[in-house]
Amino acid sequence: MILSGHPTAPRAGAEGELLNSRNLGPEVWKNLPPDKCLRLGMAVVDRIQTRLQGLPAHVLDAPLPDPATALTFRIERRTANTLRRAIGDGADGPWTLKRYLNLPRFGGRAVVDLLAAAEANGGGANAREIVAERISDRALTIIARQLPISEKRVTEDLAACGAPTPFDLRELVRSTVVRGQIALFHVLEIGGARIALRLSQLSAARTAFRVASRSVQSWGATTIASVAALIDVVPGAESSTSFVEQVLVDLPAFRWIDRSNGWFWFVGRPNPLLDDLRRILSVTSRLPVPRLSTALFHIRRGGSPAPETLGRICAEIPGARVVAGELIFDGRLDRAAYLTETETRLVTTLEAAGGTLPLTDLRRAIQAMGLSWTPASHSVRTSPLFTTSGEGLVRLL
Repeated sequence: MILSGHPTAPRAGAEGELLNSRNLGPEVWKNLPPDKCLRLGMAVVDRIQTRLQGLPAHVLDAPLPDPATALTFRIERRTANTLRRAIGDGADGPWTLKRYLNLPRFGGRAVVDLLAAAEANGGGANAREIVAERISDRALTIIARQLPISEKRVTEDLAACGAPTPFDLRELVRSTVVRGQIALFHVLEIGGARIALRLSQLSAARTAFRVASRSVQSWGATTIASVAALIDVVPGAESSTSFVEQVLVDLPAFRWIDRSNGWFWFVGRPNPLLDDLRRILSVTSRLPVPRLSTALFHIRRGGSPAPETLGRICAEIPGARVVAGELIFDGRLDRAAYLTETETRLVTTLEAAGGTLPLTDLRRAIQAMGLSWTPASHSVRTSPLFTTSGEGLVRLL
């Protein structure tokens, strides 16, 4: 209104009002020329003067520096004269905004003067509370623009603005309610992290985490798109895929494998993908990356990550690395520790035959050992160690 002569239309609803209010933060005084700062300051004083009779109790009871302390601040002469007359009033008790407003000639301009001076001096309980409220307002703005958002991300954004960290989302909700405002978000604790989201998104967020956890537990890795496909449409989200990523990406155990294709896993827990890699390394110490990718991901949902990113998976096994498009393993793994008895018999049989056998011949060889073909057939279909061609040939990886 001050700059352009007419108000900028904010978004509808409480969120738009919150976002619009950020335009009058402390940075505005540094960005405007002095004459505009004076006009804006007078508008602020006038607005406060018209609101003095309707201030809520928690504002009226806010503690302020006593007059003697306030006189040590840099304040206007008119405010200073009013405070000098109040020093000897003989009344005991704390000085609050309500008490100051009962002083003769202490109006909106004196309120602004005293609060700004106390804040500038950085001393006293009230100055600290003013700073805390400013940080809370900035946090509310950040959250409203990015829901869902993790406590970690809010802390990082506040730190970039120079605010002290870490930040507590639950404390923000509490302080917002104490100040007489409505918290426009809910705090959900999942996977060791706190996430701020809309109340209508709670069920979808819990489901996304459960689906992701089960998928990683079953397959070792999965994709954001695979998780999003198993949850319902998310209220207030641009897409289910972006919503799932926002919920999961800042969990402590979350790690990207191939971000461009959405592949991720959780670290610090048993992982079937790494177990399959150990099976492969117990059989061979060298393997082209395309064959490795096929072996690891042919039964996993979501396709496969980019071949160049498989090096990150291999690096989880000491001694394994990807060089010039080939997996190289410098160590040696005991097959008995990583292969089932059925897999061991299949590997031994195929190695004796040069690595390839017709499916019918392999079946006869397994049955000749006195073993059932049913578990062997399952291993041929699902184990990363074997592939079956269209001609009915079973090949050892």
